Amino acid sequence: MGALKKPQLLFSEPATMEDTMDDIDEEMMDSESESEDEEVPLTEPSKAAIHNKEGLLEKLEDIAWPENADWIHRLTVDYDLPADIDVNDDLAREMSFYTQALDGTRQAFEKLQAMGLPFLRPPDYYAEMVKPDSHMLKIKGKLLEEKKKIEEAEERKKARESKKIAKEVQAQKNKERTKRKKEDIESVKKWRKQRQQSGFAKGKGEEMDFDLDGEKNFGSKKGRPGVAPGDRSGGVRRHGSNKKREKRESKFGHGGRKGTKKQNTADTTNDLRGFNKALAIVPFVLLLQLQKQFKLIGAGASVLDLGCAPGAWLQVACQSLGPLEKGGAVIGVDIKNVKVPSHHCDSRVRTVSADVMELMKSQARELSPQGKGFSVILSDMCPMVTGITTRDAALSSELGKRALSLSIGRAKVPGSTDKDNDEDYLDNSELDANENGVLRRGGNLVVKLLESEYNKEFGNFCKPRFKKVTWSRPKATRASSREIYLICQGLR
Repeated sequence: MGALKKPQLLFSEPATMEDTMDDIDEEMMDSESESEDEEVPLTEPSKAAIHNKEGLLEKLEDIAWPENADWIHRLTVDYDLPADIDVNDDLAREMSFYTQALDGTRQAFEKLQAMGLPFLRPPDYYAEMVKPDSHMLKIKGKLLEEKKKIEEAEERKKARESKKIAKEVQAQKNKERTKRKKEDIESVKKWRKQRQQSGFAKGKGEEMDFDLDGEKNFGSKKGRPGVAPGDRSGGVRRHGSNKKREKRESKFGHGGRKGTKKQNTADTTNDLRGFNKALAIVPFVLLLQLQKQFKLIGAGASVLDLGCAPGAWLQVACQSLGPLEKGGAVIGVDIKNVKVPSHHCDSRVRTVSADVMELMKSQARELSPQGKGFSVILSDMCPMVTGITTRDAALSSELGKRALSLSIGRAKVPGSTDKDNDEDYLDNSELDANENGVLRRGGNLVVKLLESEYNKEFGNFCKPRFKKVTWSRPKATRASSREIYLICQGLR
């Protein structure tokens, strides 16, 4: 606010202390009576007011700026007040304050612009809020909580009302049902009474007569010719039993769950009474396709067939050796006694009855020509199928590991250190675990496995030890079979 050039004093003469005390006592005594009266504007200054003009002027001189100070340091604006302002008129008084502030602001604005000083707030200035964000978040959380409580209360209220309405509806239905029942009973009693009055004896002819003339007869008595009512077989029972149906029921049963009736078990797998000889050619074709694709057996090669029964692979191996003059040998090993097939086999083929899981590497090497090992090893071993997928896959994996152990033994990976040769993949508990395998360098290995999660381990184990490792599924393999062949070529 600006300073006043001509201040108007409301009180011209100072009051004494005695007059002041007297006025205070009078006001205290008359406070109760005056509280009920309305406020009346004062035409004259109160006698209790104190006005020390000399003291005010002295303090004004103490706090006043020096006359030679620049305006930028003082920032004061002078304004002349009109002399005819009634201080008791609220509207006139407030209007004078407004006019004084507006005129002073206009003068200060012009001076600051003339001096070229920045005095306006930047457009990107944001004043800090009085309440922090954390406080506002608390308020928001409380508001949301209150809103949620209100909504839950409304839901409970609606549920109570709907439950009340449901009870009323149910009670109304029960009343209607009871009323209808009473009406039916009354109608029956009335009908019986009328029957008795019309001359009918009590207890006779009390059945109600319903007029069904013109009504549609839903129960048709017409049936299929030659089929008795209730016969669901279509008349077959009258002409005799169905032998085909009886045979199926004796084999698979009837009723209940049938999803696993045709699943193989150990007994059905080992039961060869229904063996079809035409299917015996399938293993023969399998090895023929593998031989044609990969050229596994060369002329004059020495072949070891693990799990050689029934002898189809012996025939293919012997044919692949070429003429008898080129030499070679085919040795078949199986836990069963297998006779050398008479067709497609010559003197170069012989079989040995032994358990491959107990066959020592030294014993297998002695079976090879001149005890130098074999150039090709074929593993067609398959476990006794139990019908449990995981168990069969694990057994097949064990047979495959044994075939690998006999073939390569502890073959070192080229370019690896001694520490890397500690291979724990094969069984270390074998008596000849540290002996070399019976497969010659550059030889080929074929292992039959069942599809499972173990197959990836076989591939990772054989890749660094053979020049080429391939998984193959010949076309002759049955679609329902899970057999797959691991082809390893060129032992390093």
